[in-house]
Amino acid sequence: MRSNSPGSYGPITALIAIMAFFYSVFMLTLVPPLAKSVQEERKEEGKYPVHALYANADYVNVAVVNTFFLLTLVSFLRASFTHPGLVPHVHPFDPDCPAGALGEGAKIEQALEERGLLNYRGIERKSDGRPRFCRICGKYKPDRTHHSTPAGACILELDHMCPWIRQAIGYFNKKYFFLLIFYGSCSLVGFAVALGPHFVHACKRMDTVLDFFVIFAWMLSLLLGTALCVFTCFHIYLMTHAYTTVEFCEKRRAPEVKTSQEVSIRDLYKQSPYDLGVLHNIKHVMGPVWTWLLPTRYGLPSDISAGVVFDVNEDHPLYQAAQIGDFSEKAYGDSFADEGIPHGEISTSAASAIADTSLWGPEPGDYFEEVLRPNGDPRHY
Repeated sequence: MRSNSPGSYGPITALIAIMAFFYSVFMLTLVPPLAKSVQEERKEEGKYPVHALYANADYVNVAVVNTFFLLTLVSFLRASFTHPGLVPHVHPFDPDCPAGALGEGAKIEQALEERGLLNYRGIERKSDGRPRFCRICGKYKPDRTHHSTPAGACILELDHMCPWIRQAIGYFNKKYFFLLIFYGSCSLVGFAVALGPHFVHACKRMDTVLDFFVIFAWMLSLLLGTALCVFTCFHIYLMTHAYTTVEFCEKRRAPEVKTSQEVSIRDLYKQSPYDLGVLHNIKHVMGPVWTWLLPTRYGLPSDISAGVVFDVNEDHPLYQAAQIGDFSEKAYGDSFADEGIPHGEISTSAASAIADTSLWGPEPGDYFEEVLRPNGDPRHY
């Protein structure tokens, strides 16, 4: 899902320009000197100490960096053009669908039943125990689903809205986004290493326009490479701990309000209810081990329940609350959900579904006091 505002094209245009600039400088600097006569001349002059140790260094650098760049480009295209995922157009997830026309919705029902969550269709609930319906589009929000204002829709397992690829990052393109920043980091590190000797030589000579571009590109690669490596490490942490960016930010901003069990909301979410171990968490995003570094979703679920139903840690308080119908704790991922966002135009059937909790199992027990977002601003991903 993309934002259609003219300003949304700025970041992605800048990213494409930066990638083209780095690649052009890299190829113009390394490819021409690979001619045999030029290589021999430079080794005789002793201007490239790296070549004295390894005469074929540039050949290796060109092959490695081009491989990283190609994988970065493929990941960029797949992350940008893969739909992040929408709430299924089946009853009861979409109240506009006839109740009798379950169709593929039966597969979701079966997946929920296998996890013991059929009555509540997940573990995330409103603070009063009702199911989470979007105030903007009127659809039911499955676990980990949030409304993205720039995208204009509820996105399955929404991570964030990435302006650099002009796309929301959700369940179906999350792997591609991670590979984009991972291979982008590798490309920038490889670029800085490969151009190191050329950077030193350009600083000493400075008699051509290319020398200036080499110096500028090398310093820029260090700056962007460091930032992107830190960002990649952050997403590795999120992935291994089963958090999305939205969930992590809400966990950090959660108030120190006590629940009915005298546990603060912040402490309640120190561990994600979807955390089932590092290996399982990585496989949830990256797929089978042998496909981790490949820009493909082969081996990852793609049926109607994908991104709607999740495996849950049965020891987590939210799962236990779902089993007994006690939603006195605040629903995970909904601590500040949609607060301050005005109600949108929704259908009559959607409004009825929001009010009719009988669609979603028995009435919950104790209600927890509503916790509003401190500044009252709408969420923006």
